[in-house]
Amino acid sequence: PWLDDGTVQQSPHRPSPAGSKACGLMAKNDVHTARITKPSWTSAAVFEAHDIDRSGQLTLNQLRFAFRAFGYDLAGLNIDAEKGKSEPGVDLEGFKSLLEKAKTTQNPGQRQVPYAWRGLSLQQIQDLDAAMKKNCWLQAICDSLNKTDRSEGGFSMACNMYAMDKEFIRRVTDPDSFGQLPQDVLSVAGATMPSRKMSYAELLNPDGLLLDVFVSHFWGHLFELTVKALLAWTQKHASAERKRRNQCFWICLFAVNQHQVASEVGDSPEDGPFNAALVSARRGAVMVLDERIMPFSRIWCLFELDRIKS
Repeated sequence: PWLDDGTVQQSPHRPSPAGSKACGLMAKNDVHTARITKPSWTSAAVFEAHDIDRSGQLTLNQLRFAFRAFGYDLAGLNIDAEKGKSEPGVDLEGFKSLLEKAKTTQNPGQRQVPYAWRGLSLQQIQDLDAAMKKNCWLQAICDSLNKTDRSEGGFSMACNMYAMDKEFIRRVTDPDSFGQLPQDVLSVAGATMPSRKMSYAELLNPDGLLLDVFVSHFWGHLFELTVKALLAWTQKHASAERKRRNQCFWICLFAVNQHQVASEVGDSPEDGPFNAALVSARRGAVMVLDERIMPFSRIWCLFELDRIKS
């Protein structure tokens, strides 16, 4: 694919056919192994992560997401239904007060990492790519399914995020299906048994990571080429210091809990995970493109472009 950061640069790599058996492991780059930045789980930091428009106020939806970061349920508090729907909303002191009230009335459940902190390091993305290629695991699944699907007139499966979502992400993030995955694939990916159904980013980074770059992309791109594009961008545009520290990317497939997408997105895209990540990405956003510029045919990518522009 191409990766557009203001200019369009074509990758020399060409996609392999959907049924291609060409497999291999991408070499890890030693400049991307340094420690990256974890957020502090304070009420102020969580508040800022959910204050998407930087108004100093949280809407009702934003409050709901912020409470989940501490394992509390906003519905358990008798808050006026109109509270937080419009300005002035709830400020930091009001948020702290509501948290204190929740502590006295609720037993906290498992905390959920704020959307703005659900990134993966470039190394983790490369490890995931290597895991999918372990013994040609994902390609073999695609080839097997394609034999049936083609005879029935279905779509051909390729080693892209659609296949990864169905065959790996939804299984590795579910305690009930985790054991169905090959141990060698799990080991290369660095995945351990989840305690609940969660996002892949939460599984790998339960304390969250501060974001560097938001990635706008098309799930149909071959994952290998998406990884190569991000690696090439990092090598070209990241400073030496940032290369050593490692880049942190936000990618929707890994950041959103694929077991409860509707709940994660919420009532409004403006309050949801995509917008939160766009605002919090310290180095902005990149878009991965192919020759057909497929992201421009996807409604979420167009939403992301509109938010960047505004």
